[in-house]
Amino acid sequence: MKINAVLSAHSPLARLWFYNIPRELTPEEVLSFESLRAQFLTDWNTHGKANHGDVFLIENRLVMVVGWNDFESISGCSIDKSVALIRQLGAMFQLDLMDRMWVYFQKDGDWRQAKIHQFWAMRKANEVTDDTLILDTTIATYSQMDELVKTLGSSWHAQMWK
Repeated sequence: MKINAVLSAHSPLARLWFYNIPRELTPEEVLSFESLRAQFLTDWNTHGKANHGDVFLIENRLVMVVGWNDFESISGCSIDKSVALIRQLGAMFQLDLMDRMWVYFQKDGDWRQAKIHQFWAMRKANEVTDDTLILDTTIATYSQMDELVKTLGSSWHAQMWK
């Protein structure tokens, strides 16, 4: 799995938020992403105190925001600021990054994405199986990062399939 930066050590309690990009970003868009990311991280705070965290681009098509601080949980205006970043990226790329109906899966060694209804049609046609690797964007804390990539059969999708 390709991530725009090296995953460094973050607090296990750090919160995660995922935002879907409907297509792979171009190299120029990745540069724009990196510029906005750097500015956001410089200014991201809770009640004037700096937050810790990062913003990652996974496979040039999924944004992952990681955040925590040492004095209170990230909430309210800090989350609003991260959502403003996502909206700014969406406007810049003319894409809807708030659409939660995407599934990321591996096929023939490549990461792909499909709308959930398309994914279920592929499952019904046995184009994806219980052994297909997916990205589980429902994980909520950094301590769960080892669960980001899992098989379809061990994901919440399996429960929906039954």
